Amino acid sequence: MVHRDGNVPAVTVSKRNALAGALLLVATLAWASNGPWLSKPYDAWTLKDVQSILTESPWVKMIPIHRTWLSESETDVAPQPLINGGIRSWPQDAPNLQGASAQVTVRQSEASQLELNVYVYWYSSRVIRAAFARRSVLRGEIKESDVEPYVRDAPQEYALVLTMGDMTPFLQKGKDEEFFQQHASIVMNSRNRSLSPSHVVYQRDTKGTLKQVDFFFPKTDASGEPTIRPDETDVDFICPIEDLYLHFRFNPQEMTDPGGRDL
Repeated sequence: MVHRDGNVPAVTVSKRNALAGALLLVATLAWASNGPWLSKPYDAWTLKDVQSILTESPWVKMIPIHRTWLSESETDVAPQPLINGGIRSWPQDAPNLQGASAQVTVRQSEASQLELNVYVYWYSSRVIRAAFARRSVLRGEIKESDVEPYVRDAPQEYALVLTMGDMTPFLQKGKDEEFFQQHASIVMNSRNRSLSPSHVVYQRDTKGTLKQVDFFFPKTDASGEPTIRPDETDVDFICPIEDLYLHFRFNPQEMTDPGGRDL
């Protein structure tokens, strides 16, 4: 709703808002068409390029929520090794997704304690896997030669990774991997078709602290047809967190690199 301000007609304000929105859209499209995943090979990406991919690219979605739960201690949780769940094993000395960006760490003060950003990465993407690998190379954590085989080997399933600063909702009674396998989904909006995960994997660090949840979805159905068709424009990943069902919308038409569609 547009309110009148002084003697400025509301219609003028509306036109200005429309023009600003149009300019923003043009700038966004121009940026996307010249994103680092399109303009240069991954071995030329800078840390700034990697940061933009891991926070602003079509393969990453974020929803801010208001935390209504109390944090639960995980000190009694036994450590368990990372499970790749269909994705080629990530180098053990590489950082977890939890350190993907400054924005992921949202509880840095008492003032921000109740605010939480929930991130979802379309992790089976070549671009996303290359971005995390490239960042590790630039930080001196893995060798350049480790990257190419990891990026080249395509996962057998679609993989989406959810992470946030406080993973307590995934640790509450009855909220385990089986629960989220039954209640999370991706929805192809053009066909109004819902697809449940084939499996869900909790990823923990060496101290046993839950850092991320991996959701895996089949690429083909029982008849061999693709679960996400080439013409699909809107795919929602839906996940319950506390009393919310969060919808993260991806557009496969935007998720492309020089090799083509990248899911």
